[in-house]
Amino acid sequence: MALTKSHNRMTAGSSINATDYGAVADGDTNQQPAIQAAINSTYGDEVSTGNTINFGRGVFKTSATIEINNSAQTFDVDNITLQGAGRQSTVIDASASTSGSGIELVHSIFNNISDLTVLNATTSGINVESVGNTSPGQRTNFERAQVKNSVTDGFAFERSYLCKISQCNSEKNGQNGFYHNFEIHTSWMIDNNYGRQNGTPSTVVDTIIATSGQTVFAYTFPTTANGDIVVYNYTLNPALDTPLVQGVDYNVTSLSASGGNITLTSGATAGNDFRISTEFYSGSGFKSDFNVYSAYVANASDLNRYGYHILGNRGVSFVSNGAEFNARSGFFFESGASYEANWVTGMGNTCGGNNKQNSGFANHTHVKAADITTNFVVQKQPVSFATGIANTYDFIATGRGAKLVLEDPLMQNSGARAFDSGFIQTNYTAPKLVYSKAFTASTAEVLTSLSSSLGTSNDFSGELLVTAYNSAFGTTGVIGTATYKLLLGKSVGGYQVVEIAKLGLVTGSSPSHPSFAFTVNANGLVATPVSTTAGNFWFALEKVGGNFIFN
Repeated sequence: MALTKSHNRMTAGSSINATDYGAVADGDTNQQPAIQAAINSTYGDEVSTGNTINFGRGVFKTSATIEINNSAQTFDVDNITLQGAGRQSTVIDASASTSGSGIELVHSIFNNISDLTVLNATTSGINVESVGNTSPGQRTNFERAQVKNSVTDGFAFERSYLCKISQCNSEKNGQNGFYHNFEIHTSWMIDNNYGRQNGTPSTVVDTIIATSGQTVFAYTFPTTANGDIVVYNYTLNPALDTPLVQGVDYNVTSLSASGGNITLTSGATAGNDFRISTEFYSGSGFKSDFNVYSAYVANASDLNRYGYHILGNRGVSFVSNGAEFNARSGFFFESGASYEANWVTGMGNTCGGNNKQNSGFANHTHVKAADITTNFVVQKQPVSFATGIANTYDFIATGRGAKLVLEDPLMQNSGARAFDSGFIQTNYTAPKLVYSKAFTASTAEVLTSLSSSLGTSNDFSGELLVTAYNSAFGTTGVIGTATYKLLLGKSVGGYQVVEIAKLGLVTGSSPSHPSFAFTVNANGLVATPVSTTAGNFWFALEKVGGNFIFN
């Protein structure tokens, strides 16, 4: 029996191919009508509708928006999947369009877009349209999709709920990478996505005229990494500028918040013009204007203005996300009269190299409130790596209504700072440990430095529980201990410590007894041995409450 070849659509229950409707991945002619015909063919009835439309490898050029739209149907379900062959294999190139998104989902229900790229859209690359805030998109997934070079946002979501975007990439778009607009969004899962270099790039340039044999050239803008810098041999015609190769033609010999130097590998000719430049982007990797009971998990956002710009979010969690080398903050939480309050929490989020523009933003989390609107953010075990920009705070809260709670933060820059009635509270779930501190009789020793969690220089206060041991933590056998409950403070009136209570080996009747009196000075918490106490001791310092932090 001879075998006959059939189109996929002729096989009951199978997916279909865009090529069955005439779509050709030639990268040249307009394929939107054929793709749209494939989509329109999938509509059935309320009982059974939709299908998977497969796209092969290649570039599908379009001059109009590809639309999934059930608004003309008598039922509310699409159930359509656009399935590519891979992000670098299937490309929808919308550069021939004069208006509209690359792919538009109108009142989207049970749709999926996977394993393809959308390039050069006139507005957003992929847009979920809510039809005037009355018909929200819902139960729609985006997986392993990529959007680049859209005029506005990469992925744009109007009112929507119960959706997921996973392992997607959005970069070099004109505004934001991933944008949830000011209409309400609920039950979103945003996980393992990447937003990079979104927004309009602004170039900062230093032009220098060389002297004969000159090799060292200074620039005046902030930098944190060698890759921030581009050097050209400049002509009057920018099209003829010659790029120099780092590591071959020149090396970056210093980096700082105020500028640095490049060094040519060979001396310049007198009168040569050199352009040293860097770029800062104006958009956000992720922006959300109104999201409720949703989660951001294990995303990354680099080289934007903000990593995550969050307004009017409540019951939203941020878990193990990262943000690096953004012009301003890794996380920027903002509230004001035009938005709902922020009421959000984070855990294990990590930031480094931010505030590249040296414009006064926090490396990790910046909480800003206006119009006395609540902006309440909790960050648990946040990690703030070094930025390379001097005097950058790890965390900032500014404005009445701004409240930032930090639990066990790791801070490698200038710490936390509150401005203009903003408030920062720092909590520790584990004690500060001091190992094998040596004491001689009656000689005071500093156990730890202290400062204000608000970043102010002249005040802090709080309650501290100190447990002193005469053997290492975890030692088997008999261990001598003493426990002290202290109220301590610093103000313009000086330093104060009130001993609320103490118990254990507190009298110093033996050198091995961990008996101490406590004071506070400019260097921090000070322990002075009582009576005969001397030798090596271990301390666990537990903050009970207040606005001081351990440094």
